[in-house]
Amino acid sequence: IELKQLLQENEKKLKKIREFFDPDKINTEIASLELLTEDKDFWNNPKIAQSTLQDLSLLKKKLETLSILDSETNDSIELLNIYEESQEDNKFYK
Repeated sequence: IELKQLLQENEKKLKKIREFFDPDKINTEIASLELLTEDKDFWNNPKIAQSTLQDLSLLKKKLETLSILDSETNDSIELLNIYEESQEDNKFYK
């Protein structure tokens, strides 16, 4: 399989992953949990507070991972495009 095909397949898989995790929903959940942590009574129940902070951390990690996957996929595609253009230029000059 060509590298370009692999990258296109990865891009499709990433799109499905994004649909599954739904970054907009994650952002909404993060905002909601962050509001809870600002409540003056947040630490009245330490177990619930700790659980909330763990959930918040997990959601942020999911979002960060999605962002990294997006960035790496886009970078790989861009590098391949640059490589292909340079190969076309080399053919032109030969």
